[in-house]
Amino acid sequence: MAEHIYTYDLLKTCTKDILSVIKPVEDDRNKRLRAIQELTDTVNSVGALRGSPVKPFGSFVSNLYAKSGDLDVSVDLRSGSDLPISKKKKQNALRELMRALQIRGKLLVDLLPNR
Repeated sequence: MAEHIYTYDLLKTCTKDILSVIKPVEDDRNKRLRAIQELTDTVNSVGALRGSPVKPFGSFVSNLYAKSGDLDVSVDLRSGSDLPISKKKKQNALRELMRALQIRGKLLVDLLPNR
């Protein structure tokens, strides 16, 4: 019987230790929300994507994410009509988005204080 109690206590301690490392805090949530806003701003800076919804999904939305986990985000490429967008137009829009993200990333790095 004592062995079961010891095993339970050990498991409980290990679980608490693991959760203390992976469980996100409010700052982690705020960082993800800022990242979504940055992506939304960048998407809206690209003419072909302006107004396209940027939506998080997955573990972040269900509040099951880990502190060091990724952030799943979708960008809905809209054509303004019910007609499908051609593959070529999608590729061009994504290239523009890539360039905008690279420029924005460079600007953000330049704004960081010296370490």
